[in-house]
Amino acid sequence: MTTKDASTTQREGCPFCDDASSRMDFAFSAEDQELLEALATQAARVIHNTWLYEQLRLKARLLESLASVSRTINSTLNLDDALSVITREACVLM
Repeated sequence: MTTKDASTTQREGCPFCDDASSRMDFAFSAEDQELLEALATQAARVIHNTWLYEQLRLKARLLESLASVSRTINSTLNLDDALSVITREACVLM
């Protein structure tokens, strides 16, 4: 549906969709596209680095749990104490 006024023809609900020439007025320039691509690249790096950091954090927690279990097993002769620590650490990891 179109409405006419003295200056432009406009589609209802889409003030920038008059014709091809008016759409070009709102298109990104080459500089805009270059900037947006650079920002997208940086955002992708941040997301990837965040994922890597989280993976390292989880791995560190796993190694801390394994070290705790190892210390307990090596320092106690009581099987119940060792199994208690193993169970506790396993629950923390889940």
